[in-house]
Amino acid sequence: MSPHLLTQIYIERLHWLPMENTYALPVLPEIFVDNYAAERAQPLPFYVAVVDTESELIRFRDAYLRMSGNDVPMSYLRAAHVIQFYRGWECVGGFVLNTADRQPLRYFSYLKPGLAEKLLDAGDLHAADIVESCCNWLKPGLPLRRKLQFYLVMLNQARQLAIGTGKTVLMGGSIEKKVKRLQKMVMSNSFYHGEVFTGSGLTNDNGKLLEIYTTPIRRMRTRLVRAMVRKFILEPLAHTRFLG
Repeated sequence: MSPHLLTQIYIERLHWLPMENTYALPVLPEIFVDNYAAERAQPLPFYVAVVDTESELIRFRDAYLRMSGNDVPMSYLRAAHVIQFYRGWECVGGFVLNTADRQPLRYFSYLKPGLAEKLLDAGDLHAADIVESCCNWLKPGLPLRRKLQFYLVMLNQARQLAIGTGKTVLMGGSIEKKVKRLQKMVMSNSFYHGEVFTGSGLTNDNGKLLEIYTTPIRRMRTRLVRAMVRKFILEPLAHTRFLG
């Protein structure tokens, strides 16, 4: 069975997570399992949960600040969908999904006043049609299969939220080159590329330019499968063969 088909089958087994429930993730097919991961000897439960308690939201905020150096207001987290990943009792990753129905889109706060509206008009987009995926963080050193599960769950949950709320566009963004490269495998339509606007004006760090990108929800599944197979199967295999 091909990696693309296996990935699609795995996505089918992922569920939209109700706010009150926690789910253990489905087991990945063997083709995704990195044989040299240390935790194979003593595996810990790996699961995901939508969190809304103050203590877990604070835990998310603090972890995201440590990993990214960026602070996110508690008011934003309280109004959004916040998803965390756990290995045993340890929180090892998370992301946030948000729509304009709940609160203003976070990415637009990094743009000059009025610029978001101009870019929306230029792209024939509407803020009310967008699901934004942001505040993504993942603990360094996790095995390959856990990284794959993280991105599959993140993008699949964004898709499910969009379908459930009638949204048609997924929006992501980052200032980190590695994150941009991975996310743009799925969200390939550029919305903005430039400096970050803060209260004191535009940043001048050319190595940290913000890029915001989108993709139509209807095209997400195909792009997601191709991107994950490329990133987590084909590229590692090519690297292994080169080293061999």
